[in-house]
Amino acid sequence: MPSAQTYHQVHLALLGLIILFSLLGWTISAGFVNKNYYIHRTAEGLEVAANLLMFLAALAFLVFSFTNIGRPGSAIKSVWVELLVLGLLWIVVVSAAGTLSDDLDQTDCGDGFANCDLGRAAAAFTWLTWIAVGSDAVPYNLEREHSGSCLNAMIGLEKAMMRQGIRIRPRT
Repeated sequence: MPSAQTYHQVHLALLGLIILFSLLGWTISAGFVNKNYYIHRTAEGLEVAANLLMFLAALAFLVFSFTNIGRPGSAIKSVWVELLVLGLLWIVVVSAAGTLSDDLDQTDCGDGFANCDLGRAAAAFTWLTWIAVGSDAVPYNLEREHSGSCLNAMIGLEKAMMRQGIRIRPRT
């Protein structure tokens, strides 16, 4: 059974991948918007915004994990806060990747639409970001499953109740 340190290292590696993919997706999307400035569609803007927000959030969580900002139990270092923020951005990223992929699918790239390859690359890196963020939740679930923290809490509660003279009777 892997240790908690192994799960933490996997989490940090996935945060690094999220940062890399979202940075590439953000810069390629910005270049795509710049080349196609005369076409005003929401997919390209959403793509830039989603990748930028994901890059900033993942970078912040990576910095928080390496620094002593906040107490270990504070909200800024809470697993639930990280999962909530990355989960919401995961939804934004999948909608951005989906809308851009749909727009590119319906566009004839040879008919005056500049740099279709840039759009495809932006969509690809956004899909990779979505996959990396989705797989980032796995180490947390595995760590919680293997640590038995819920079982340990129940055993501790039972021992505390027995010290107080409270007996837990099984259901009949």
